[in-house]
Amino acid sequence: MRFSLVLALCLTAGAAQADGGVTVPLPTLPPMTQGEQEHLLMQLVVANVVQSNCPGGSDNSAEWALLTGTADLIAESLGLDANAYDDRFYHPAFDMLDKPETCAREMPRVQPLIRRLIAWGGSLDATPIE
Repeated sequence: MRFSLVLALCLTAGAAQADGGVTVPLPTLPPMTQGEQEHLLMQLVVANVVQSNCPGGSDNSAEWALLTGTADLIAESLGLDANAYDDRFYHPAFDMLDKPETCAREMPRVQPLIRRLIAWGGSLDATPIE
């Protein structure tokens, strides 16, 4: 399954906006090597893709904003433009959906990842956008 994504790296300082009209506080990421940033970015993108496309996934806009906002922070830190972000992270994540074991393997990893972002100072306390 391959989707062409247009990803904007538009961020407000410390908060991410979800399509549902909410913002959430984003975490303060600890110092990481480039490899660690890329690994975390892939985890965040995969979490977003499986949560949005696998049975039992959440449509919680606060969780979506936390995952995608944090991913965007890392992508920005790595200097990725929208095309590189799409090619290096989103295309492989969507390709994973073609494998029948992906949802069963990846869905249990989403909530621990969200809890890690919260431990780093992120929050699911959504503020509606007026």
